[in-house]
Amino acid sequence: EQNLTGKISRQNSLIMEISQLENKNKSIISKMEDTRKRFDILEHSSSLCPVCDQPLGSHGKETLRNTLEIEGKQSRSDFDENAAEVTKLKNELREIEIFIGASEITISQRRSDLDKNMLVLTEQLAILKNKETQIPLIKSELAETSRIYDQRAFLVDEQAQINTLKQNKDLLNYNCLLYTSPSPRA
Repeated sequence: EQNLTGKISRQNSLIMEISQLENKNKSIISKMEDTRKRFDILEHSSSLCPVCDQPLGSHGKETLRNTLEIEGKQSRSDFDENAAEVTKLKNELREIEIFIGASEITISQRRSDLDKNMLVLTEQLAILKNKETQIPLIKSELAETSRIYDQRAFLVDEQAQINTLKQNKDLLNYNCLLYTSPSPRA
């Protein structure tokens, strides 16, 4: 996150630097055009001295021509240097923009994942709250089951059935020994 913040800061800085260099180059182009016009005037007319307005001799023209050439070459050198720096900065800016774009996609995906996880957790929380409301009922049922188990009261029904069967047996006067042992044949 800090890296992204640093990249965004660098992006803004690069945009400003590029803009300043491009504005400087516009100024340099204007200066080079002006120098070219002055050079052309010097070459095609009987030029006057820019200081005293007197006609220039061949030596004066040559000195002024050399000065204009040096000025033009320096302007061109400054322009090329700025243009190269602009190209370099634009390449760096492009890389930063790619990084920022990829980071924004990653952040967007993470937010989406977080939203999905939040939804799942909210649903699970609702389920748990519902189960929490059932805890007193379950505790009550568990207490009743424990009480019945402790008293062995669950055998009452079975014991009642056994007693009924015993009574029915007694009523029928059933003797299990008579019917289970082999009887002598006559």
